[in-house]
Amino acid sequence: EDLENEIKKRLAYFPDLKWIVSVRNPYAYVESIMRKATFQMEPIRQLDQICFHVLRTLEIQIENAKLLGDNAYVMTYEDFVKRPEHHREEMAKFIPELKSINFDSELMIKGQKVDSIKDDSPLKVQNMIDNVPNIINMINEYFIPKEHLLKHWGYELMTPEKAQKTHTRILIMGLQGAGKTFLSKALKKY
Repeated sequence: EDLENEIKKRLAYFPDLKWIVSVRNPYAYVESIMRKATFQMEPIRQLDQICFHVLRTLEIQIENAKLLGDNAYVMTYEDFVKRPEHHREEMAKFIPELKSINFDSELMIKGQKVDSIKDDSPLKVQNMIDNVPNIINMINEYFIPKEHLLKHWGYELMTPEKAQKTHTRILIMGLQGAGKTFLSKALKKY
C-alpha cells in the first residue's frame, strides 16, 4: 500500500515516469552478498538473513511489476545479458530516449572499463560451491518453501547434481577457450 501511494505521488508530478524492474539468479545473488560481506558479517552464520533478503527481493519485484503495470519494463539480468540487442530495442520502444544506447561498446561498470556486459555468475556460484561444498543444500533449506518465487522469474532450484554438471561445462568451456579441445572431448564422456 505504501509503495502504491508512493507511485501515485510520483506519477502526479511525472506522468510519463517509467521503471525498469529486474532480478537476477537467486543463487548468484546469494553468492554476491556472501563474497561482498563486510567484516561484521559471517555469511554462513547469517545465511538465513541473506536468503531472506534474496527471496524478499524476488517477491517485492513481483509486486512492483504488478503495481507499475505498463509503466514497468520487466526482465531478468540473465536474459538481458543473453539478448542485449533484443532488450535495447524493447527498452527504446518503452523509453525512446534509450534508442541510442549501445550495450556492445566499452562500458564503465563500478569504475572499471569492460568490453561488454557478460554473466560470470555461473563461475562465481561454482567458486562458492568449491569453497562450501554443501552450500546448495543449505541455501535450498530457505529456497524450497518459496520455490514459487524462483519459478515466477523462470529460475529453478539448483541441486548438487545440477551444480556438478555446471562445473563440468565451465571446465569444458575454459579448456576449449584455451585451445585444448582434445581434452574437453575426453571430459564430455566423463
